[in-house]
Amino acid sequence: MLKHGTRGSRLLVPMTFTRIRAACIRVLAPKARWEEEKQDDGVKWHKLHHKGPYFAPPYEPLPSSVKFYYNGRPMKLSRAAEEVATFFAKMLDHDYARKKVFRDNFFCDWMQVMTPQERKKIKDLKRCDFSDIHHYFLEKQEAQKALPKEEKQVQT
Repeated sequence: MLKHGTRGSRLLVPMTFTRIRAACIRVLAPKARWEEEKQDDGVKWHKLHHKGPYFAPPYEPLPSSVKFYYNGRPMKLSRAAEEVATFFAKMLDHDYARKKVFRDNFFCDWMQVMTPQERKKIKDLKRCDFSDIHHYFLEKQEAQKALPKEEKQVQT
């Protein structure tokens, strides 16, 4: 059994395995932010690990079988307008898509991305039908969920 030194009139305390293990854990375990020691010079960290910025993958256009409808008629959108329309189509199940303020703000922002020809034709969000795009992404999401775990990890 290990013994640890005495200071003044302190008794010798046997160093058992559990005491040694507890001491090692206190030394090696990372401290929580609120348990960190205050530094006089104001330095909070000595190291910063950064894995770099994350950039979204480039937009992939919708297949030709998936259409956007305006006033009941299929309409081909420019690439930028189609990308914004897919954003809204993905949000159709969400509560935000039902709120007037969100819809108005979306339409205003979408108009800025549209070409002048699209702006002449598309005047009202209520006449826009995103359901085909919405169903396409639901099917794509279900297909992704059905994949085995190994294949999901390969795709990310």
